[in-house]
Formats: sequence, structure tokens, C-alpha cells
Amino acid sequence: MPPDNFSKSYPRIISRSNRDRQGWDNALHHADDLVSASATVRDAVVLFDTRKQLDTPALVRLMGLHHARTLRAGGPIALRPYLPMRCETIRSLGHLPQPTLIIACWADMKMLDFVDGLANVAGVVVIPLYEDSADDWETRWSPYIAGREATAEPAPLITDRTVEQALLALTKEVNLAEGLAIRYAREEAETTLRILRVFGHSQDPARIKNWAIRHGWRPRDAVALADMAKRILEQKTKPKQGAGSNPQRRYARWVAAAQSRFQDM
Repeated sequence: MPPDNFSKSYPRIISRSNRDRQGWDNALHHADDLVSASATVRDAVVLFDTRKQLDTPALVRLMGLHHARTLRAGGPIALRPYLPMRCETIRSLGHLPQPTLIIACWADMKMLDFVDGLANVAGVVVIPLYEDSADDWETRWSPYIAGREATAEPAPLITDRTVEQALLALTKEVNLAEGLAIRYAREEAETTLRILRVFGHSQDPARIKNWAIRHGWRPRDAVALADMAKRILEQKTKPKQGAGSNPQRRYARWVAAAQSRFQDM
């Protein structure tokens, strides 16, 4: 079993075997373990990119003819006697009205970003599409990898403490329910990144995206923030900063917060 102290408060598991029946049985076993360890799970979903995948010989080999046919016909399979598990796709799955366990079958990053944007997720078991299809998600969450020793804490995504404090300050300023759709939020993000660039900081945009999702940003807003970071932080020349943004004062606060956090560790 994975440790239960992951960010966003629900466990995540990657089951690497993705082409044989044992891989499917392992995923069901992990899902059953998560249900056993949780008092909140009320629903269960097997998530696919499209239902057509259930017609492929490879998918039938993975889960067996009975499960594949049952899910393809719209029927549930029993994870437990009281917990039927139904088939959904990225297009069909909308609001989750109650805490739901998800088996993300043949998942790529498009599917995993989608899952990270859902509310009411109680746990996720991932069967990657290919061996490396969930690598970026693994970096994002440090999930339990079946067959490996459990990770006690998610690995840090941003090691530059000043950059992290700047992003934490930005996260507090932004209404995450609306994200960067609001002009004020976009301007705050631009200002934050410009100040970091003026003072010589850089950061991998992919890590900024993963950090933002881990800290509650919607995936599409995290992507927009990463794109903004790539444009600003990778400029060859330092951008001009308006006096109204108080760049020195803001930067001094981030540095002080970073130093304070380091001393508390």
C-alpha cells in the first residue's frame, strides 16, 4: 500500500504492467486496497480515452473478454459487491457528485491532466499507455509505484526557494477557481515572472506547470502559466519593470520568506 500523505489528500498508484491480464488484476488489487483503506469512496470509474479502445485485441488481452465486453456494453463490473465500477471516457466524464476511485487505463498525460482537474477524486490507479507515458505525472506527484519502495513525501519540484516563494505569493493572489481567465491574475503572473527574470532567476516551465497543479491550479491555467514562464524567463535580455509593481520590495519579501523557511527546516 502507498503512504496516504500525498498532496491533494488522496493516494496515487502507478501500475506499470499494461499489456497482460496480470497487469489488470494488479490494478484491480490496488484499487481494492484503496477502497479498503478509505471511508469515503462511494463510486468507481474505469477511465479510457475512447470506448473504441475496448474493442481492440490488446485491451481484451489486458482485462479479459468478460470485463471488456461488459464495460463496452455500458454495464458495470464489481470492484466489490457494494461498489460497481463503470466505464467512462474523457468526453463523457463530467462532474463527480461523490468521492470516486478512478482507474486510468492506458493513460497518457492528456488523460492524467484531465484527472488532476477533477474534484471529488478519492484515489487514482494508473495503467500507463506506454512505459514512459506517466513519467511527467510521476514527477508531479511522486506516486506509489507498484513493486517499489513507497515514497514518504512528494519530491520537491522547484529547488530555487525564492522562485517557489514567488509562486506561493502568486497563488495566494489568484482566484484559482477562475485562474488566468481574469485579467488581474494574468497581470500578476506576468509581473511575478518579470521580477524573477530581472533578478536573474530561471526555471524549467514544465516544473512550474507541475508545481502549479500540485498546489491547486487547474491544469489549463498551469499550462498557461508555464507558457508565460517560458516566454519571460527564457528571454535573453532582462525585461523592463514598471515602478508601480514595486519589484525590489516584492523580491525582498520572497527572499526573506525563502530564508525563513530554510531556517525552519
